[in-house]
Amino acid sequence: MPLLFRFSKFENHWGSDRTRSNVVPTLKIGYKSSTKMVSITLYMKIKLLLWLNYFSVTQTFENNHCTVITDPICPNPLINYFLYTRKNVHYPQLVTTDNITESYYEKSLPNKFILHGFNSDLKLDVLQRIKSEYLKKKDVNVWMIDYTDVSNGPFQCYLTAVYNLPTVGKCAALFVSKVMELSKVGDQDDLMHVIGFSLGGQLAGMIAEHLKPMQLPRITGLDPALPLFYSAHLSKVLSRNDAKFVDVIHTNAMIQGQLALCGDIDFYVNGGFSQPGCNNSSEPINCDHLMAPTYFAESIGSENGFWGWHCLSGYDYFMGKCPPKGDHQLMGEWVNQSSRGRYILYTNSVPPFAQGKFW
Repeated sequence: MPLLFRFSKFENHWGSDRTRSNVVPTLKIGYKSSTKMVSITLYMKIKLLLWLNYFSVTQTFENNHCTVITDPICPNPLINYFLYTRKNVHYPQLVTTDNITESYYEKSLPNKFILHGFNSDLKLDVLQRIKSEYLKKKDVNVWMIDYTDVSNGPFQCYLTAVYNLPTVGKCAALFVSKVMELSKVGDQDDLMHVIGFSLGGQLAGMIAEHLKPMQLPRITGLDPALPLFYSAHLSKVLSRNDAKFVDVIHTNAMIQGQLALCGDIDFYVNGGFSQPGCNNSSEPINCDHLMAPTYFAESIGSENGFWGWHCLSGYDYFMGKCPPKGDHQLMGEWVNQSSRGRYILYTNSVPPFAQGKFW
């Protein structure tokens, strides 16, 4: 059984996927160096100073509980899996490893597995949009995890959510391996495509770790979480070694999302730090974070496409050495899986966000 315990007088804000008024305090470690990195443009310097002031606000939380998994066994009643198909677009089926074949699961269809993040669940609007776009575009099995009970709560519960994540990854890997074993897809790349947002992006890497020696064909990281995932020496961080192909979309780097390269190909949208569609938002930081899955959802059915151009480094980008020209790659669902490197692209501030070809 999970152990419930209480934190009291825990100061500062912790970010979440659902609520947009909170951010992680441990990012203060990198504020000075982060400000230096982006002070190349006055706009970015001012915006980071505003964010720094935003972060400095503290609150005290009392009488709040966080759930810790004390017995990491699988299957776990706090970790559930749901299936959407064209037969049940709006009404998910609760599926276990024991009843997969009794569900709407079609062995011949590609599999998509969507992972939510902290203080969220499978009902998050933008993740539901990804599911709906998939089922509108093509006939697939869309799986969604729900580990809300061990990743939910007030902001200080982010600590326990990260602590619980390896167990969630272990249990999810057992489920994924069963789906892959049952699959009869013609193209092995369709066996399983894992799409993880925020903390779910890091969960994808943990699933891959527990699947070994099996290998996932593809992982898509949507602004993979940064807080408490600063170094591979400290914790398992999503990397290009976690699947045959790993593509990553960065929209809120150094705040809630990773700045470092995480995949075979990494797209830094509008530079990767902030998004034009969030400039007038009352909660711009979480808005920036949520734009990663927003762009990905649009990419599934986009006619214009999100086209990026190659850039050797973040330094080159901020020095103006990466104009939109040369090698170009499509971001999102239809990315070229033989492509490698760092890419930059711009978007519109309102839907449709894709600007199409720049050449």
